[in-house]
Amino acid sequence: MQLQLLTCARIGEVMGAEWSEIDLDAQTWLQPAAKTKNGDAHLVMLPTQAVALLRAAEEAQKDNPSPLVFPQLRDRKKPVSTARVQEALINAREEHGINPEFTTHIIRKACLTWLAEQGCNEDLRNRVSNHRPSNPIDAIYTAASLNGPAREWIQKWADHLDGLAGGNVVELSERKAGERKAGEVVG
Repeated sequence: MQLQLLTCARIGEVMGAEWSEIDLDAQTWLQPAAKTKNGDAHLVMLPTQAVALLRAAEEAQKDNPSPLVFPQLRDRKKPVSTARVQEALINAREEHGINPEFTTHIIRKACLTWLAEQGCNEDLRNRVSNHRPSNPIDAIYTAASLNGPAREWIQKWADHLDGLAGGNVVELSERKAGERKAGEVVG
């Protein structure tokens, strides 16, 4: 879910990510059209935090490589299913007393809402989230990739997330439910 949080990608796209789609040096992830919800290939700009996360994942696979970024333990040619991720999230929510409305889709909503609140225009939000333009004429006549601005905005989002880490935020794995301190945010 960290990669989803850092990139505003859909959880299914994250779980199906393959190393061949990712260029860590260029800080990009090219999602093929066949793997995206809207059927459009999408170049995801990876913030530095996502690159660090992926480099750690790559290192963890050094002795048992897989073509997938997030392979199943038993069959490394198959991705971890989104159902498994959702199940883990449900368990974490119950264990830590997190609002049941917190879902993987809320992660995308939070990212896009924050971008809008910071002044990121609709075209760039659509570019970051791989949504089609609301104006069909733009879809036909505008060929701008907006890669540079998309990279800047997704990096701002990732930096914002880094700024949330502090004394009142606890990693889900650090503490059991009921052990929170007054005013502590679990996330």
